[in-house]
Amino acid sequence: MQHGGELTNLIVTNTEARARPDKMPTIIQLPQLDRDSVPGEEQEALIDRYQRFRLDALKNDPEVFASSYAEENNQPRDYWRKRLANPSAVNLVAVMPSGDIAATWKSGDKWCGMIVLLGPMAEHAKETHASQSPWSKVPSVAFNQSSNQTTTAQGAPAPQNLTYHISGAYTAAQYRGQGCGKALMRASVEQAKTDCTRRGGQSFTIGVHVDTFNNAARVLYKKFGFTVVSEEIYPPRPTEQGERKDRRAYLMQRTERVA
Repeated sequence: MQHGGELTNLIVTNTEARARPDKMPTIIQLPQLDRDSVPGEEQEALIDRYQRFRLDALKNDPEVFASSYAEENNQPRDYWRKRLANPSAVNLVAVMPSGDIAATWKSGDKWCGMIVLLGPMAEHAKETHASQSPWSKVPSVAFNQSSNQTTTAQGAPAPQNLTYHISGAYTAAQYRGQGCGKALMRASVEQAKTDCTRRGGQSFTIGVHVDTFNNAARVLYKKFGFTVVSEEIYPPRPTEQGERKDRRAYLMQRTERVA
């Protein structure tokens, strides 16, 4: 089934770039279900927490997303499980540690933000659109496989340039201006770089869609080396109140050589 778009309108404030809070956010990579041998009860707890954070984000800040609470709240549990089990997705969350003990997804520390790095994209699926979920573009290939080089589902060698896409980036309102957005972006870029190097790629490109009205997010992406490469008009998914007006979005990309 085709989902709604996963526009990445990461909410930040203009003070975030200069804010230096006493406690900096910790970035946690969530387990990949099936691969990481997460016990059954812990899997269910992780799915619950993941689903709750995402739905709260959609409900509290509907204008940030191309998708909607009305659409995703009606998804079956397997929808959420597949997102956590997808071998081409790295789900990252930001937490603000409440003590000296290292934070984990199982700790009581509240999640303050989330971002998903998808990829590498198959050659025929590199082109993404704001109206279309990038989750539908990732191939059936293990993102974190142990081999130094990867192959596509058809067994072809990986291209010299690998393409990734950032999806669903979000910072909860009470944590904005505390460095969560920057930390999540930094972790995403490092994940892509590490993965590209391990696969034997010579360079990687990361793409992200952002609404044209979201100047703060666009400034943040620009600071991480992203530039606008295209612009499009797209229809966001309907909310409980009905259809929403068309929006205009930029596709921003960053390309970096690793070899």
